[in-house]
Amino acid sequence: MANDRKIQFATQVIPKTESGLEEYGGSRFNRLHASVNKTLGGKGYMDINATQWGDSWTSMSVLSRTSWGDIDEKWEVAFTNWDDLTGSVPITSSLLQLSSDSSALAFCYIKNTGLNTVKITLQYGAGSPTYPFKLVAGSSVHFKGYSTNLTLNKIGVVRDSSDSTIEYIIAKA
Repeated sequence: MANDRKIQFATQVIPKTESGLEEYGGSRFNRLHASVNKTLGGKGYMDINATQWGDSWTSMSVLSRTSWGDIDEKWEVAFTNWDDLTGSVPITSSLLQLSSDSSALAFCYIKNTGLNTVKITLQYGAGSPTYPFKLVAGSSVHFKGYSTNLTLNKIGVVRDSSDSTIEYIIAKA
């Protein structure tokens, strides 16, 4: 595999416990959990293939102009609000399969950009899939492919109770 593309990722976990102080009217607040007493996490790089399984390997492909070569207008005269261009994909009550390619998964990142919770399955196409990930608004999850059994076409997303939107990257090795 040519190491032509790299994905940099990082995670930070802050173990918190809920506390309350009587002198502050009994209001609740979060503080660092005393038994852990530190943050946890890590960072790394994932090498992925320069040639991915299709244009939809990232949700940014929903944009009509995903590369400089696709832009055929002058920026100073075009009536485009560049800040409004997002790669958000709508999530409804129908389970959305993120890829139809059966290649082994190398890396997956999904961010809930909407206002409502979404559920993620790693068993798309199963009779009764489980949903090991629930993403509330503004949260995200990322993971590396853990075996040859996890393929690109197994990742699916559905709303929990109301429609939402996501951004994603789903890459093959």
